Amino acid sequence: MRGTVKHIATNIDSRGWGTYGLAPGCVLLNGAYELIDDTDPVELPGWLVQANVERASAAISGRPEKPVAAPDAYTARAVRAECDRVASEPPGRRNKVLSTAAYALGQLVGAEVLDREHARAELETAVAAWNTPASWAKDTGVIATSLAAGEDNPRRINRRGPGRAA
Repeated sequence: MRGTVKHIATNIDSRGWGTYGLAPGCVLLNGAYELIDDTDPVELPGWLVQANVERASAAISGRPEKPVAAPDAYTARAVRAECDRVASEPPGRRNKVLSTAAYALGQLVGAEVLDREHARAELETAVAAWNTPASWAKDTGVIATSLAAGEDNPRRINRRGPGRAA
């Protein structure tokens, strides 16, 4: 299951593979989440369970994972350019720049020329240059969501290379 933001209903987000959820017991740099009272949690409504089960089934039946070899020169340059842009972005537009970069790299993942985990790791390294630990969970969520969106809209790649016949 992928994480959702307002796809199921207004102000309802679900957290799944590649996203972060915070709950009692989670420890962050500035402290830990704790229960504020002894109230038992309520049961998850059936419609919400069903909405997530349907999404999970679609994701499981999607395109199978294929191992991707080391990126070719074009792909490696694209990764470096996007990550350099992210790392050097001053405060103000970082979320937009990160989302755009992750989407672009996700398109390369969808085209099967870039490994998803490699793209994620490179983007996380770029974000680490911002030195903003308080926004790490949000930033890694943006990476996961935008990579997935780009992967669902793969870039068309000319696999023949320049000057080669079809």
